[in-house]
Amino acid sequence: DGIAGALDQIRTSGAGTRIENRYAEEMSLMFFGAAVVVRLARLLDTHPPLDERIRRVHPQFQRSEYRAKRVTALPLEAPPSAPAERKGRRASDLSTAWGRTPGESAALVGTLDPGKVDFAARLLAALPERLRESLHSVQGARAVMLALLLAEPEEAVRAQLAAIGNPRIAEEARAMTALVRGLGLEFHLPLLDLALVTLKAAPGDEKNELLGALEAVIGADRRVSLHEFVVLTLVRSQLAPRPRPPETKRIADLKPQAATLLALVAHAGAREAGPQAALAAGAGVLGIPAEPASGTQLNTRNVNEALEALRGLAPMEKGVLVKGLFAAVTVDGTIRVAEAGLMRLVGAVLDCPLPPLLDRLLPEPL
Repeated sequence: DGIAGALDQIRTSGAGTRIENRYAEEMSLMFFGAAVVVRLARLLDTHPPLDERIRRVHPQFQRSEYRAKRVTALPLEAPPSAPAERKGRRASDLSTAWGRTPGESAALVGTLDPGKVDFAARLLAALPERLRESLHSVQGARAVMLALLLAEPEEAVRAQLAAIGNPRIAEEARAMTALVRGLGLEFHLPLLDLALVTLKAAPGDEKNELLGALEAVIGADRRVSLHEFVVLTLVRSQLAPRPRPPETKRIADLKPQAATLLALVAHAGAREAGPQAALAAGAGVLGIPAEPASGTQLNTRNVNEALEALRGLAPMEKGVLVKGLFAAVTVDGTIRVAEAGLMRLVGAVLDCPLPPLLDRLLPEPL
């Protein structure tokens, strides 16, 4: 049942088991599913078709019956909790309980469990059909990404759209606002993930056009919010990645940069006790002083420079950094929308990809 069910789960995934890595072909026989796409179709396949594999391991396998049992046999680690009370709070301050230690949190890098797959399916099902379909084209995915950053006041929206400088792209973004306006901030990152899948396949000039439009929309009011910074930096890291530097540094070699990043995540959460507890928790793991950050220290240039420098950490040192940042953001046993966004950003930039962290914020309230 388990093996047939796992193969059936692969069959339901849009990406299947493809591995996007230059060494995938030479390692393909070791993968559980077919990891590479071969131009000669069935001739050089590394695995038999999924239906045939399921038939071999379990000739009597009943898909619907198995999946009905699977939901109750594999519950989430804890009952999903509803979003925190929204009244009088920014959307980025919404939080959900976090029951993992910093070490367990850092171990999430590169993982994807069945609960997150189920959450993704529920999220997709909750999205308006037209919005879901728009994400499959470059123009639609670009419009969704831009529409998510448009402000509420009409005057501000007009200024942002004018800043794009391309009437066609601006109109596409405006048309998409009707579909994304009611979505909570906690659903922006999942939508960006979906849009990026499509946009990564776009030609280079279209990627650059999108990045220029994002910068124009964000800079239209001459200020950059934390959410805008996360979106722009995350998209830039995926669509215009820089060459990977030598990964030889230790945190001890980059204490100022680690302190800047720690201060940013410590200040991202709206805690009654302030950022000091988060700073102390993270600094204890990283072995750096828990010094409060000045307002001038936490600007986009300094944070970007810190992220770029920290890409040079040795792999094990990156693990320690992620652990220290998790210690800071979960010091009170919760994780907030803004903090989850920052952790996803850090993971993407450092080549330590994290799975969705807000799968306890239910998609039903959409």
